[in-house]
Amino acid sequence: MTPANLSPPEQVTILAVDGPAGAGKTTLAARLAHRLNVTTVIHLDDLYHGWDDGPDGGAARLATEILTPLSQGNTAHYRRFNWYTSTWGDEVAVTPERLVVVEGCGSAAGTWAVPQLTSYVTWLDPGDEMSALETAIARDGEATRERLLQWGIAQRAHFARNGTPARADVTITGPRRIVHTEPRVPLWLAQAWGDVT
Repeated sequence: MTPANLSPPEQVTILAVDGPAGAGKTTLAARLAHRLNVTTVIHLDDLYHGWDDGPDGGAARLATEILTPLSQGNTAHYRRFNWYTSTWGDEVAVTPERLVVVEGCGSAAGTWAVPQLTSYVTWLDPGDEMSALETAIARDGEATRERLLQWGIAQRAHFARNGTPARADVTITGPRRIVHTEPRVPLWLAQAWGDVT
């Protein structure tokens, strides 16, 4: 086993956490970031231009506004979307740190669009997409039901188009959080996921 497999690399590495709405991406991404002492966590909820933008819009913005500058060793800048006013808000700067966690529907596609960055994608499979959607509705309020049901259609199409579940490096399945890692996943990341699930 090489030393590089035992600890995170020195160059910028993206850890993407993707999956359907309500699967638990935000919670698990926060745990992973804490476990690995990552200070930068990017939420695609801040990058979607409202409901109609869908995972494709968030993925494109992640790739062009954030990951491309990071891949060039530059600080990235983006604005957070305000869901209450439907406007772009505060500007956020992202420096090219060793590890950056990104989470949200479309984070895998956005990461894969910048292949010059080292990246590992984790897919959260809730087992039952409708139960996950109900979790999202309970979280966001009954008024969001129709919007989230439409989002469910958009995310299914997005994941199918990008082959997200099949291409993921790590898969975490069901409420028991069973972790499966592909051979290319380094030991430090496999151990971190094992610790937080």
